[in-house]
Amino acid sequence: MEKTLTNMKKLITTLPLVAVMTSLALVGCIVDSTPIAPVGDVDVLLRLRTPGDFSERATRALDAGGENAIRDIHVLVFDQEGRLSSVKTGTPLETVVHDDPGATYSGEGRFEVTLPASREGETNKLVVLANLGAVAAITGEGGTLAGLGGKSYDEVVASLSVSITGPLYAGALPNTHSIPMWGETDYIEIRQDLSITALDLTRAVARIDVGVGQPNEAGSEWNGRKASGGEIPFTLTSVHVMRPGNRYAIIPDPDSFEAGLPTIVGDTDPDVVSFSVADSKTLFGYTTTPNGYTTREIYIPEANIIQGGTPGDERHEERMALVVGGIYNGSTQYYRVDFIDGASGELIDVVRNNLYQFNIADVVGSGATTPELAYANPSMNIEVRIVSWTPLVFEDVKIVRDRYFSLSRRSPFYLPSLKGGSETLTIETNIESFTMTLGGNTLSSAGGTVTTSNFSYTLAGSGGTYTLTIETRNDNLGEPEHEPSDTWAVDADGIIEFDYTVRQGWSLYDPTPHAITVTATTGGTTRATHASAPQGTSVKVWAQPDGGYAFAGWTLTSPPAGFTLTAAQMASPELPFTMPAGAVALAANFAAAILTATADENDAPWKPAERYTTGGEEPAEGDTGPRTITVTANVPWTATLSDDDNFAIAGSSSGTANGSFTVFPTTTNDDPTAAARTLTVMVSGGGITIPVILTHAAISGKDFDFTGEPDDWNDKDLDQRL
Repeated sequence: MEKTLTNMKKLITTLPLVAVMTSLALVGCIVDSTPIAPVGDVDVLLRLRTPGDFSERATRALDAGGENAIRDIHVLVFDQEGRLSSVKTGTPLETVVHDDPGATYSGEGRFEVTLPASREGETNKLVVLANLGAVAAITGEGGTLAGLGGKSYDEVVASLSVSITGPLYAGALPNTHSIPMWGETDYIEIRQDLSITALDLTRAVARIDVGVGQPNEAGSEWNGRKASGGEIPFTLTSVHVMRPGNRYAIIPDPDSFEAGLPTIVGDTDPDVVSFSVADSKTLFGYTTTPNGYTTREIYIPEANIIQGGTPGDERHEERMALVVGGIYNGSTQYYRVDFIDGASGELIDVVRNNLYQFNIADVVGSGATTPELAYANPSMNIEVRIVSWTPLVFEDVKIVRDRYFSLSRRSPFYLPSLKGGSETLTIETNIESFTMTLGGNTLSSAGGTVTTSNFSYTLAGSGGTYTLTIETRNDNLGEPEHEPSDTWAVDADGIIEFDYTVRQGWSLYDPTPHAITVTATTGGTTRATHASAPQGTSVKVWAQPDGGYAFAGWTLTSPPAGFTLTAAQMASPELPFTMPAGAVALAANFAAAILTATADENDAPWKPAERYTTGGEEPAEGDTGPRTITVTANVPWTATLSDDDNFAIAGSSSGTANGSFTVFPTTTNDDPTAAARTLTVMVSGGGITIPVILTHAAISGKDFDFTGEPDDWNDKDLDQRL
């Protein structure tokens, strides 16, 4: 099932204010329809999609995530006859990080809900309602959803509404910042493992943003200036919503929603369904930021503005309208603003899930002295144009009275730095003909192609909608001061005239990727961070020898002009470099591993009493001193000791080429009961291990030094040693 809000065409008229309304959501679902026989209660997976963001930035009420946050869901099941048969609560299966810790997720997420399986041969409609937990009171039998059991779909729609007593979502607690949303399926079979993979939700309310001048692209700030660039002589300080509805429906009326009309709850008498003027002034007055705008703060129920009438008729004081207040000519003035269709001058309704963005274009005179008087009077002295936009975003809009000319990208418009880069702009206008002139080149609304030294242009279209395709003719690589550009003089039938500039961006390096080829001779492998990369990219390659082999350096073959590597880089198995403007080919060379280790000539056993510390003190007279181990190698090597309790290494115990280190005993071996100690020094690298054997002698008969009285010695111990 898919339902979509009626898209409104772009319309403009000369009135006191600029309002932009954007339709932002579809209602629909995608269901995995593999048939499985129902058996009792079944688990159903729901993936929900919340509406697109109204805009990017918040001031005081909700942020973008808050407008999409979902804290709870209820699933209403309607039977084959269209009556409510069951109400179940969903359980979240995944969460999305959100600034508001109270939110279950924002944007999109999955819920699981246990539902009664469809009876054989029957189907059911599912209606999903989100964020009912934040609603203070819901109309229903006994105030509960379950109390609506057995009612028809239309009766449930009419019963589910929310009464409001003041501004929506203005509270300080996180649980007040949840907008009720609705979505539903067609009639489907509820069965085990049913997965509804994309169910769209629609917010139950609309939003109003107000600012002075031109809004930025995100619709989050206004510049306070006219379209012509002059400053608007008005400082916005307040916005009042006069006579908003006091209740809104959670589920829209199907026929109204399909037609893009509001769903109004209850009596048609405005005095019954709307706040009074006095209450509106008290409850629905909003102060603006210091910069004079308000965004993501004013949320309102749907409203029947048209009421079969025209602006300023006898129902003038029964319709919802805005009253904007601010400083004009040194004093506070108030001005009424109605919701009006720009092309026809007729009133327009306020519909759920729409953003109504009011951009004050100019103020030319005094208003009323109070909000009540402004509401009672016709709109005056504040120039207004109401523009209803399709979802396509137009960034550059020129408006003169009731005519407009808009482009989908602002001037100056940048294209890519490389030759052949292209972009297509959309132009919409209600002016019958226009021309674009650059020197001797002219494009007209009749269409055609023009080529300049920098770009080619193709204009096509009719009936107010056109496309302008622009393609770059050259590369623009180098310094940023060089930006090729064309400036066109646009003339829309003499009504709107302005300049539009097209520029080509630049790149310090050529962004085209170049190949990186790394090969290896016999005896090892290679790897690289990139197989190709554009100029300026940081690249690293590695060479890894196999066992019995050693890395023997890199060979750079056919390097791009100006690309060199240092001797140190060429000798390192880990080679980083910056990608040049061309392909790089490297070969890793390997050779048979060489590793030898020998002790110096002083390889006689250490004497029993010999010992040294890491301080490397000089041997005592007659001592043999530390032993030096000399290593010859073309591979990285490491030395280890078989006995590191009694011996130690002085200097580095590893290396990458030829080197040496010393070994010495750290304890004496003069215990009469001790045997000679044997030390194995193992030097390993390149898959080769070389042992070097050293000895620390024990006490013997000829060098044993008797001290003290003979009776002090244990004859048995002496016999074992002599």
